[in-house]
Amino acid sequence: MKKSLIALLTACLLISCGTLTNAKTAEVKIMKEKVYYTQPKEYLVIPNATHMEMYYKPEYVTQAVDKLTEFYGKNI
Repeated sequence: MKKSLIALLTACLLISCGTLTNAKTAEVKIMKEKVYYTQPKEYLVIPNATHMEMYYKPEYVTQAVDKLTEFYGKNI
């Protein structure tokens, strides 16, 4: 993501990933370093899920949607 676009992230933020994905490292870096001024923010890790499985496997989709509903319902 371009630095100028990251600067626009000032609203609440929920980043999610599965434990079986390589993207986790990049997501943690963005969460901790790039959007430090964004509040509130949370990081959701879904055990045993890959990135793609989080799009179609009901057990992972349900976890993500439940957390999204809770998080944004509380913060928007």
